[in-house]
Amino acid sequence: MDCVVFSILITGNLEVQTFLKNAKWPNRIPLLRDSEASDAFIRMHLPILAKLLSHPQASKSTKPPQRVLEVMQYTEAFCFPQKKRQITGAIFMPLAQRRTQLRKLLKSSFNAFRGHSYSEDDIIEFHKHAKSLHSYSDSQRRSTSKVILKHVGEFTKKTEHQYREGHRTASTVVPRTEYCTAQQWNARLNAIETSRTQIAQETRSAQQALGRMILDAPSQDENQARV
Repeated sequence: MDCVVFSILITGNLEVQTFLKNAKWPNRIPLLRDSEASDAFIRMHLPILAKLLSHPQASKSTKPPQRVLEVMQYTEAFCFPQKKRQITGAIFMPLAQRRTQLRKLLKSSFNAFRGHSYSEDDIIEFHKHAKSLHSYSDSQRRSTSKVILKHVGEFTKKTEHQYREGHRTASTVVPRTEYCTAQQWNARLNAIETSRTQIAQETRSAQQALGRMILDAPSQDENQARV
């Protein structure tokens, strides 16, 4: 079970950091007041979390398992500033920070558990514990991802360096996600299809040229006659 939880936490952290990375100005999420748009936003940018929130058990009146709550609390903690410069930005421009906006969005989604055997005090305690997983002043807990890696290292008996060197994700290929309109998405898809068609045509032309070169090549008897 620990392996599964660590895997989900690592993937969730990557999804959060990928979304927060290199965000263009204005650094905001304009989806907080529309629940349907917010749900679609989470499904697009935080799919691992969306699967937990949309699980059939999530609609029942029983409390979520402790492991699920732990993943949700760490996901909320991932949204806090992870570096000193991010803390500075949060102090001087608190309303223009995508981290703040994303944390509000997640808190709103998590508050949906109110009534699932969860009282108002339970919800407050839930967010309080999520906040305690991160520290502005303690360098050992400021980067929540490093806290997770430390736990993974203790569990796998590997150093952080060994883990990082042996770990490859899609983020090395796609460093960030984008929110595209239907027109932008269709334009990109058409460009990809055009590129694929061109590559296929060039491949066929190259194969035909290679075939002609093989057919036109002099035989061994002809080479000996020339010698």
